[in-house]
Amino acid sequence: MANRFWVLGTGNTSDTAHWSATTGGAGGETVPVAGDTVTFDSNSGTAATVTVDVALSAASITINKSDLTLIHSAGTTLTGAMTLTAGTLNTNGQTCSWASLTINTGTKTLTLGASAITLTTGSTAIIAQTANLTITANTAVFTFTGNGATLGGGNATNWNGASAVLGAINHIIGSADTWAAITNTLGSAEKTRTFQLNSNLVVTGTCTLGGNSTQGVNRMLIQSNTVGTQRTITAAAYVISGDVDFMDINLAYSGGASWTNAGSAYIGDALGNAGAVTTNATVSATQTATGTASFTWSTHGWTSRVPLPQDDVVINNAFVAGRTVTADMPRLGRDIDMSAATGNPVWNLSTAITNFGSLALAVGMTWTGTQNVTFGGRGTHTLSTLGINYACADNTKTVTLNGPNGSYTLGSDFVSANPTGPVLTHNWGSFDASTFNITVSGFNSNSGNTRTLSFGSGVWTINRAGTTNSMGFAAAGLTLNPGTAIIDWVSTSAGTKTFAGGGLTFPTLRHRPAGAGIHFTITGNNTFATLDLECTTARTITFPAGGTQTVTGTLTLLGAAGQLLSLRSSSTGTKWYINAATTSAQYCDVKDSTATGTGTPIDNSTGGVDSGNNIGWLFVAGGSAGYSSTLLTLGVG
Repeated sequence: MANRFWVLGTGNTSDTAHWSATTGGAGGETVPVAGDTVTFDSNSGTAATVTVDVALSAASITINKSDLTLIHSAGTTLTGAMTLTAGTLNTNGQTCSWASLTINTGTKTLTLGASAITLTTGSTAIIAQTANLTITANTAVFTFTGNGATLGGGNATNWNGASAVLGAINHIIGSADTWAAITNTLGSAEKTRTFQLNSNLVVTGTCTLGGNSTQGVNRMLIQSNTVGTQRTITAAAYVISGDVDFMDINLAYSGGASWTNAGSAYIGDALGNAGAVTTNATVSATQTATGTASFTWSTHGWTSRVPLPQDDVVINNAFVAGRTVTADMPRLGRDIDMSAATGNPVWNLSTAITNFGSLALAVGMTWTGTQNVTFGGRGTHTLSTLGINYACADNTKTVTLNGPNGSYTLGSDFVSANPTGPVLTHNWGSFDASTFNITVSGFNSNSGNTRTLSFGSGVWTINRAGTTNSMGFAAAGLTLNPGTAIIDWVSTSAGTKTFAGGGLTFPTLRHRPAGAGIHFTITGNNTFATLDLECTTARTITFPAGGTQTVTGTLTLLGAAGQLLSLRSSSTGTKWYINAATTSAQYCDVKDSTATGTGTPIDNSTGGVDSGNNIGWLFVAGGSAGYSSTLLTLGVG
């Protein structure tokens, strides 16, 4: 559409004489219409007052002249941003609809009066740079209708009397703003609405929060953007209009406590909370399922209510064969015990779920769905899934351990065996595999959060299909106890799989699946109890250029006749280093490697190929590795 620039100083926006197609150009262009870009700039006239005298629609409006005032006597409707960089924007009590409001770094004044302004974007609805900004006292109401809209991106802003009404599904507080009132209530029947705080929030008046139902299921979650980092709302008063759950939120008062719970709405404690959340949270109560038929979590006749995050859950039904329990609530409860259920029920996840405690499944049951699963308990918990496969066939999903200061220990084997299924992710807290086996498509512990990982003594089977980083570790925040476990990489699909070790110490790692086109990459300067890399069909193992893998036990490197195991640096010509106590090698094609340790020289004389730039390898029986043990001890070469 067209560009429209204001010229010739003071006037009404309905006057075509003031509109030009270029900055400082001749007037006489048509008045802006929907889709046009409108600009007030240095060529718009000295000490100009521009009046929106009739309703104006455009794609966007930019005000960038310190002595220009845009005053509304009628509303503006924008599909894009209202941008105030310099000058004065006076909405003068009018009703406006913009995608967003951007306030930049120039000297500017915002005068709102009693305006009703709707912001429709689903991204950053307000960007407010407070330097050189004056917001005059007002009673305006901003209504945010875009799903996922962020309020207050930029510096903390005191809106000097304005209120915010959150009218869509999910919203974010982006900076530590001050509002006269905040209203975030769930107008429609939704179970997954969130109100996320990236910063603290001050409400000088009333903060009104609530889901769509009272003592029902359509709940709202008020949460910090960072698990384990508490955000504070400080308000004069709180009104709870419907069921609401809190996670990592402190509800503080600016004066005396003022709390109104309309209809005795349920207050869910999803952990990490303080202040009025904890003093007003609904008292926990065990919720027990009944009957022999299929049921849905949100509609079942539990003991007294659909379970809250703080409620333990017992499902000990004697199900008729072929029955399904459908979990359709995003926050299922605390300890969930299905161990006494009979009849081999199916537990189907129809939405992403968080469990705030332990989980125990029953022998013979089925666990299915295509959803994320989060274990968010912050106490001491056990996962007893009995090796029942979470048969999620969606590689975008995760099973995540996400409880700060929490501890999860396996009470049985853990299985999510679909090679295109979710990765087990250790994001927070302690995870102890104990003596049990784990079968998953992948595993990550690379969040940087405080966490402890104990591999235990079982077998970790990794079966990720495709080309992906199937195991990743970051040393930051991680205490790793290798134990005596075996990490067994069994995926037979073509592609390069990556073990991103992060420079940590691991138990046995072995990669020896059969199949063509399978390649394996190790990154980081890692230590292994044993390292076993084998092939019966030719493949390449890539080591980090300049990095060292230390093997305190046995290093096994085995190819086959006519099917060489190629060992390469991630950067051709740059050395990779291996330090092993005991070694066994055959049919390896080696390049750019220096081997050290008591297991050297590495005897690769059976079928081995020297592709150059190697030290500490023996490629011909009875030959020389090209260095002396004295020089090796001194680190030469």
